[in-house]
Amino acid sequence: MFWPNAEKPSLKLTFAKFQLLATIAGQGNFVSDVTIENLTAKVVPRVYFNVYVKDKASIRIGEGVLTVADIQPSQQVKTRFQFSCVGTPGSLELTAKKDMLAEPGPKTVPLKVVSVPTGASLKVDGLDAGLTPVMVR
Repeated sequence: MFWPNAEKPSLKLTFAKFQLLATIAGQGNFVSDVTIENLTAKVVPRVYFNVYVKDKASIRIGEGVLTVADIQPSQQVKTRFQFSCVGTPGSLELTAKKDMLAEPGPKTVPLKVVSVPTGASLKVDGLDAGLTPVMVR
């Protein structure tokens, strides 16, 4: 399988044969080894797929989650995918966040500055930020 599509793939996913681990209350528990290959020149910080399992009639009969982190350019990563379903698996469908290949951007978070004793003058980047305790951004 290619993600997001076969015309311009970023990742190649190869699922091994599904192995039935157990059947509990009519629900089969399966496992499959998966190889994920990064086809891009960028690091993929994380992969988070919802994997929907379908039967031969393309009816969704189960689902699972597939996650892998820090895939280097051209690197292959092997992991194990486990899922439960009602019926016999025939095919898979993947959905994922479209921004998972994007570079993480800078993030501004508030910071509370406290001093003992209170009332200290605080400067941030040379500018007056007030007296402690104070929340800065």
